[in-house]
Amino acid sequence: MSDLRTEAVPETSRRKKWLYATFLLVIPSLLYTVAVVVPFLPLATSAKVWAAGGFVLAAEIVFWGTAIIIGKEVAKRYRRFFDPRNWFRGERR
Repeated sequence: MSDLRTEAVPETSRRKKWLYATFLLVIPSLLYTVAVVVPFLPLATSAKVWAAGGFVLAAEIVFWGTAIIIGKEVAKRYRRFFDPRNWFRGERR
């Protein structure tokens, strides 16, 4: 009987996880974009404040929920891309 933890993860499963993670990380970006657009809508000031705050809160919840779902390894990989120390290096890791 083989131990499931020692077996290699198939490439298609790994690729599917990366696509899923990328899709889930786009959702908070869209919610933040909507939050920036809300002040320009013809709404009452209090409605604008509540709507923008709600979109920011939703974006944070979706982002952290996504981080929990996709796991530690994906979060580490994306963290490297957003690290300013790595932005101007010639090679990508």
